[in-house]
Amino acid sequence: MMKLDVLKEPLFIFLLIGGSLFAIFEAVSNNQLSDKQEIIVTSGNVNALLLGFEKVRQRAPTQKELEALIESFIKEEVLYREAIALKLDKDDGVVRRRLSQKMEFISEDIAGLQQPTDNELQAYLEDNTEQYVQDKRYHFQHIYFSKSKRGQATYSDAESALNILKATQESEMRDEALGDPLMIESHFKDVSASQVTRDLGAQFTQSLDNISLRNWQGPIESAFGLHLVRVDKRTSAKLPIVSEVRKSLLRDWSFTQRKKTNEAFYQSLRSRYEISVYQTSIKEASIDSKHISEETNNSKKNNGKSQLALTAN
Repeated sequence: MMKLDVLKEPLFIFLLIGGSLFAIFEAVSNNQLSDKQEIIVTSGNVNALLLGFEKVRQRAPTQKELEALIESFIKEEVLYREAIALKLDKDDGVVRRRLSQKMEFISEDIAGLQQPTDNELQAYLEDNTEQYVQDKRYHFQHIYFSKSKRGQATYSDAESALNILKATQESEMRDEALGDPLMIESHFKDVSASQVTRDLGAQFTQSLDNISLRNWQGPIESAFGLHLVRVDKRTSAKLPIVSEVRKSLLRDWSFTQRKKTNEAFYQSLRSRYEISVYQTSIKEASIDSKHISEETNNSKKNNGKSQLALTAN
Protein backbone atom coordinates (compact mmCIF):
# COMPACT_ATOMS: atom_id res chain seq x y z
CA MET A 1 0.00 0.00 0.00
CA MET A 2 2.91 2.30 0.81
CA LYS A 3 4.45 1.69 -2.64
CA LEU A 4 1.20 2.62 -4.33
CA ASP A 5 1.05 5.87 -2.35
CA VAL A 6 4.57 6.75 -3.44
CA LEU A 7 3.59 6.29 -7.10
CA LYS A 8 0.85 8.90 -6.62
CA GLU A 9 3.17 11.52 -5.15
CA PRO A 10 3.58 14.64 -7.38
CA LEU A 11 7.35 14.66 -6.79
CA PHE A 12 7.66 11.08 -8.06
CA ILE A 13 5.61 11.92 -11.17
CA PHE A 14 7.75 15.03 -11.80
CA LEU A 15 10.97 13.01 -11.50
CA LEU A 16 9.55 10.35 -13.81
CA ILE A 17 8.68 12.91 -16.50
CA GLY A 18 12.04 14.64 -16.11
CA GLY A 19 13.87 11.35 -16.40
CA SER A 20 11.94 10.48 -19.54
CA LEU A 21 12.81 13.79 -21.18
CA PHE A 22 16.46 13.34 -20.24
CA ALA A 23 16.45 9.85 -21.74
CA ILE A 24 14.91 11.17 -24.98
CA PHE A 25 17.48 13.96 -25.10
CA GLU A 26 20.34 11.50 -24.60
CA ALA A 27 19.03 9.23 -27.34
CA VAL A 28 18.71 12.11 -29.79
CA SER A 29 22.10 13.45 -28.82
CA ASN A 30 23.76 10.07 -29.35
CA ASN A 31 22.08 9.52 -32.70
CA GLN A 32 22.16 12.98 -34.23
CA LEU A 33 24.68 15.02 -32.27
CA SER A 34 27.49 12.53 -31.86
CA ASP A 35 29.97 15.07 -33.21
CA LYS A 36 30.34 18.30 -31.30
CA GLN A 37 28.68 21.07 -33.27
CA GLU A 38 30.14 24.49 -33.88
CA ILE A 39 28.42 27.79 -33.30
CA ILE A 40 30.07 30.70 -35.09
CA VAL A 41 29.12 34.24 -34.09
CA THR A 42 30.05 36.30 -37.14
CA SER A 43 30.84 40.01 -37.26
CA GLY A 44 27.49 40.41 -39.03
CA ASN A 45 25.73 38.81 -36.05
CA VAL A 46 27.53 41.15 -33.66
CA ASN A 47 26.71 44.22 -35.78
CA ALA A 48 23.04 43.21 -35.80
CA LEU A 49 23.11 42.91 -32.00
CA LEU A 50 24.74 46.35 -31.73
CA LEU A 51 22.16 47.94 -34.03
CA GLY A 52 19.29 46.35 -32.13
CA PHE A 53 20.65 47.59 -28.81
CA GLU A 54 21.25 51.14 -30.12
CA LYS A 55 17.76 51.33 -31.60
CA VAL A 56 16.15 50.48 -28.25
CA ARG A 57 18.54 52.26 -25.84
CA GLN A 58 19.55 55.16 -28.09
CA ARG A 59 23.21 54.57 -27.20
CA ALA A 60 26.01 52.11 -27.85
CA PRO A 61 26.41 49.20 -25.39
CA THR A 62 29.29 48.93 -22.95
CA GLN A 63 31.76 46.07 -23.32
CA LYS A 64 29.99 44.15 -20.56
CA GLU A 65 26.60 44.69 -22.19
CA LEU A 66 27.98 43.55 -25.55
CA GLU A 67 29.32 40.35 -24.00
CA ALA A 68 25.89 39.74 -22.44
CA LEU A 69 24.22 40.27 -25.84
CA ILE A 70 26.58 37.76 -27.47
CA GLU A 71 26.01 35.21 -24.71
CA SER A 72 22.25 35.65 -25.07
CA PHE A 73 22.60 35.06 -28.82
CA ILE A 74 24.61 31.89 -28.19
CA LYS A 75 22.08 30.66 -25.62
CA GLU A 76 19.24 31.18 -28.08
CA GLU A 77 21.14 29.34 -30.81
CA VAL A 78 21.95 26.39 -28.51
CA LEU A 79 18.35 26.07 -27.34
CA TYR A 80 17.06 26.43 -30.89
CA ARG A 81 19.29 23.63 -32.19
CA GLU A 82 18.39 21.35 -29.30
CA ALA A 83 14.68 22.05 -29.83
CA ILE A 84 15.02 21.14 -33.51
CA ALA A 85 16.93 17.97 -32.55
CA LEU A 86 14.07 17.01 -30.22
CA LYS A 87 11.61 17.85 -33.04
CA LEU A 88 9.78 20.34 -30.84
CA ASP A 89 8.94 22.32 -33.96
CA LYS A 90 6.63 19.56 -35.15
CA ASP A 91 2.85 20.10 -34.88
CA ASP A 92 3.35 23.58 -33.41
CA GLY A 93 0.81 26.06 -34.79
CA VAL A 94 2.92 29.13 -33.97
CA VAL A 95 6.01 27.69 -35.68
CA ARG A 96 3.92 26.63 -38.70
CA ARG A 97 2.50 30.14 -39.14
CA ARG A 98 5.90 31.79 -38.72
CA LEU A 99 7.59 29.54 -41.28
CA SER A 100 4.65 30.04 -43.64
CA GLN A 101 5.08 33.83 -43.31
CA LYS A 102 8.79 33.51 -44.05
CA MET A 103 8.02 31.67 -47.28
CA GLU A 104 5.65 34.47 -48.26
CA PHE A 105 8.34 37.04 -47.45
CA ILE A 106 10.65 35.28 -49.91
CA SER A 107 8.17 35.71 -52.76
CA GLU A 108 7.45 39.31 -51.69
CA ASP A 109 11.16 40.09 -51.83
CA ILE A 110 11.22 38.75 -55.39
CA ALA A 111 8.20 40.89 -56.32
CA GLY A 112 9.90 43.91 -54.75
CA LEU A 113 12.72 43.68 -57.29
CA GLN A 114 10.32 44.50 -60.13
CA GLN A 115 9.99 48.13 -61.20
CA PRO A 116 7.08 49.07 -63.49
CA THR A 117 7.44 50.99 -66.73
CA ASP A 118 5.29 54.03 -67.45
CA ASN A 119 3.23 51.91 -69.84
CA GLU A 120 2.54 49.39 -67.07
CA LEU A 121 1.52 52.18 -64.71
CA GLN A 122 -0.76 53.64 -67.37
CA ALA A 123 -2.37 50.24 -67.91
CA TYR A 124 -2.85 49.82 -64.15
CA LEU A 125 -4.41 53.29 -63.96
CA GLU A 126 -6.87 52.47 -66.74
CA ASP A 127 -7.77 49.14 -65.12
CA ASN A 128 -8.52 50.84 -61.78
CA THR A 129 -10.10 54.12 -62.85
CA GLU A 130 -12.63 54.16 -59.99
CA GLN A 131 -9.73 54.20 -57.53
CA TYR A 132 -7.97 57.23 -59.05
CA VAL A 133 -10.67 59.29 -60.73
CA GLN A 134 -10.61 62.81 -59.33
CA ASP A 135 -13.90 64.02 -57.90
CA LYS A 136 -15.95 66.92 -59.23
CA ARG A 137 -14.92 70.21 -57.65
CA TYR A 138 -16.84 73.41 -56.95
CA HIS A 139 -16.22 77.02 -56.07
CA PHE A 140 -19.47 78.45 -54.68
CA GLN A 141 -21.15 80.53 -51.98
CA HIS A 142 -24.54 80.14 -50.37
CA ILE A 143 -27.01 81.94 -48.11
CA TYR A 144 -28.93 79.81 -45.64
CA PHE A 145 -32.58 80.09 -44.57
CA SER A 146 -33.66 78.14 -41.49
CA LYS A 147 -37.01 76.32 -41.63
CA SER A 148 -37.11 75.96 -37.86
CA LYS A 149 -36.69 79.73 -37.45
CA ARG A 150 -38.86 81.01 -40.29
CA GLY A 151 -41.46 78.24 -40.55
CA GLN A 152 -43.87 78.54 -43.50
CA ALA A 153 -42.28 81.82 -44.57
CA THR A 154 -38.91 80.18 -45.30
CA TYR A 155 -39.47 79.67 -49.03
CA SER A 156 -40.98 83.12 -49.64
CA ASP A 157 -38.20 84.79 -47.63
CA ALA A 158 -35.61 83.00 -49.75
CA GLU A 159 -37.31 84.10 -52.99
CA SER A 160 -37.49 87.70 -51.76
CA ALA A 161 -33.76 87.62 -50.95
CA LEU A 162 -33.05 86.16 -54.42
CA ASN A 163 -34.90 89.07 -56.06
CA ILE A 164 -32.80 91.54 -54.05
CA LEU A 165 -29.59 89.84 -55.16
CA LYS A 166 -30.63 89.89 -58.80
CA ALA A 167 -31.69 93.53 -58.61
CA THR A 168 -28.48 94.71 -56.96
CA GLN A 169 -26.18 92.46 -59.07
CA GLU A 170 -24.29 91.51 -55.90
CA SER A 171 -21.71 88.79 -56.53
CA GLU A 172 -21.10 88.41 -52.80
CA MET A 173 -23.42 88.94 -49.86
CA ARG A 174 -22.91 88.48 -46.15
CA ASP A 175 -25.09 85.75 -44.65
CA GLU A 176 -26.34 88.03 -41.89
CA ALA A 177 -27.67 90.58 -44.38
CA LEU A 178 -30.30 88.28 -45.90
CA GLY A 179 -30.14 84.81 -44.40
CA ASP A 180 -29.57 82.95 -41.13
CA PRO A 181 -26.34 81.81 -39.45
CA LEU A 182 -25.17 78.24 -39.99
CA MET A 183 -22.20 76.42 -38.50
CA ILE A 184 -20.80 75.81 -42.00
CA GLU A 185 -18.71 78.11 -44.19
CA SER A 186 -20.70 80.30 -46.55
CA HIS A 187 -17.87 80.30 -49.13
CA PHE A 188 -16.52 77.02 -50.52
CA LYS A 189 -13.36 77.30 -52.60
CA ASP A 190 -12.24 74.39 -54.81
CA VAL A 191 -13.98 71.71 -52.73
CA SER A 192 -14.75 68.17 -53.85
CA ALA A 193 -18.25 66.85 -54.40
CA SER A 194 -17.73 64.32 -51.61
CA GLN A 195 -16.89 67.10 -49.14
CA VAL A 196 -19.97 69.10 -50.14
CA THR A 197 -22.07 65.96 -49.65
CA ARG A 198 -20.60 65.45 -46.18
CA ASP A 199 -21.39 69.04 -45.20
CA LEU A 200 -24.71 69.72 -46.90
CA GLY A 201 -26.07 66.40 -48.18
CA ALA A 202 -26.31 64.54 -51.49
CA GLN A 203 -29.40 66.42 -52.68
CA PHE A 204 -27.61 69.77 -52.34
CA THR A 205 -24.56 68.46 -54.25
CA GLN A 206 -26.70 67.19 -57.11
CA SER A 207 -28.39 70.58 -57.35
CA LEU A 208 -25.02 72.30 -57.89
CA ASP A 209 -24.72 70.54 -61.27
CA ASN A 210 -28.02 72.04 -62.47
CA ILE A 211 -27.14 75.65 -61.64
CA SER A 212 -25.76 78.02 -64.27
CA LEU A 213 -22.46 79.66 -63.39
CA ARG A 214 -22.00 83.12 -61.85
CA ASN A 215 -25.67 83.73 -61.04
CA TRP A 216 -27.54 83.63 -57.73
CA GLN A 217 -30.15 80.88 -57.92
CA GLY A 218 -32.43 78.84 -55.74
CA PRO A 219 -33.76 78.20 -53.31
CA ILE A 220 -32.35 74.65 -53.19
CA GLU A 221 -32.69 72.26 -50.29
CA SER A 222 -30.03 70.76 -48.06
CA ALA A 223 -30.02 68.62 -44.94
CA PHE A 224 -30.41 71.85 -42.93
CA GLY A 225 -32.95 73.92 -44.83
CA LEU A 226 -33.08 76.18 -47.93
CA HIS A 227 -30.21 77.97 -49.65
CA LEU A 228 -29.59 80.57 -52.32
CA VAL A 229 -26.48 79.53 -54.23
CA ARG A 230 -23.97 81.14 -56.59
CA VAL A 231 -21.59 78.71 -58.35
CA ASP A 232 -18.55 80.53 -59.78
CA LYS A 233 -16.58 77.50 -60.95
CA ARG A 234 -17.33 73.83 -61.56
CA THR A 235 -14.76 71.19 -62.59
CA SER A 236 -15.90 67.83 -63.92
CA ALA A 237 -14.55 64.54 -62.61
CA LYS A 238 -11.48 63.38 -64.51
CA LEU A 239 -8.90 60.64 -64.67
CA PRO A 240 -5.45 62.03 -63.80
CA ILE A 241 -2.32 61.38 -65.83
CA VAL A 242 0.39 59.05 -64.50
CA SER A 243 2.74 61.86 -63.41
CA GLU A 244 0.04 63.37 -61.17
CA VAL A 245 -0.48 60.18 -59.14
CA ARG A 246 2.81 58.34 -59.70
CA LYS A 247 3.50 57.81 -55.99
CA SER A 248 0.09 56.25 -55.34
CA LEU A 249 0.30 54.19 -58.51
CA LEU A 250 3.71 52.78 -57.58
CA ARG A 251 2.48 51.82 -54.12
CA ASP A 252 -0.71 50.18 -55.35
CA TRP A 253 0.93 48.49 -58.33
CA SER A 254 3.62 47.01 -56.06
CA PHE A 255 1.01 45.76 -53.59
CA THR A 256 -0.96 44.09 -56.39
CA GLN A 257 2.20 42.51 -57.83
CA ARG A 258 3.15 41.11 -54.40
CA LYS A 259 -0.28 39.49 -54.11
CA LYS A 260 -0.01 38.00 -57.59
CA THR A 261 3.53 36.76 -56.98
CA ASN A 262 2.56 35.25 -53.63
CA GLU A 263 -0.37 33.42 -55.19
CA ALA A 264 1.69 32.15 -58.15
CA PHE A 265 4.47 31.05 -55.79
CA TYR A 266 1.99 29.24 -53.55
CA GLN A 267 0.27 27.50 -56.47
CA SER A 268 3.63 26.30 -57.82
CA LEU A 269 4.47 24.84 -54.39
CA ARG A 270 0.98 23.37 -53.94
CA SER A 271 1.23 21.55 -57.25
CA ARG A 272 4.02 19.40 -55.76
CA TYR A 273 1.61 17.75 -53.32
CA GLU A 274 -1.13 15.19 -53.62
CA ILE A 275 -3.81 16.63 -51.34
CA SER A 276 -6.67 14.66 -49.76
CA VAL A 277 -9.42 16.33 -47.72
CA TYR A 278 -11.73 13.96 -45.86
CA GLN A 279 -14.13 16.60 -44.51
CA THR A 280 -15.67 18.88 -47.09
CA SER A 281 -18.99 19.89 -45.53
CA ILE A 282 -19.88 21.99 -42.51
CA LYS A 283 -22.32 19.27 -41.40
CA GLU A 284 -19.56 16.65 -41.20
CA ALA A 285 -17.25 19.06 -39.39
CA SER A 286 -20.02 19.95 -36.92
CA ILE A 287 -20.63 16.27 -36.13
CA ASP A 288 -16.92 15.69 -35.54
CA SER A 289 -16.67 18.84 -33.41
CA LYS A 290 -19.59 17.65 -31.28
CA HIS A 291 -17.96 14.24 -30.89
CA ILE A 292 -14.64 15.81 -29.86
CA SER A 293 -16.43 18.11 -27.40
CA GLU A 294 -18.22 15.15 -25.79
CA GLU A 295 -14.95 13.23 -25.49
CA THR A 296 -13.30 16.27 -23.90
CA ASN A 297 -16.14 16.68 -21.39
CA ASN A 298 -16.03 12.98 -20.51
CA SER A 299 -12.27 13.21 -20.05
CA LYS A 300 -12.68 16.19 -17.69
CA LYS A 301 -15.31 14.32 -15.69
CA ASN A 302 -13.06 11.26 -15.41
CA ASN A 303 -10.13 13.44 -14.36
CA GLY A 304 -12.32 15.06 -11.73
CA LYS A 305 -13.34 11.66 -10.36
CA SER A 306 -9.69 10.56 -10.27
CA GLN A 307 -8.71 13.66 -8.34
CA LEU A 308 -11.52 13.05 -5.84
CA ALA A 309 -10.37 9.45 -5.44
CA LEU A 310 -6.78 10.53 -4.84
CA THR A 311 -7.94 13.11 -2.27
CA ALA A 312 -10.01 10.46 -0.49
CA ASN A 313 -7.03 8.10 -0.36
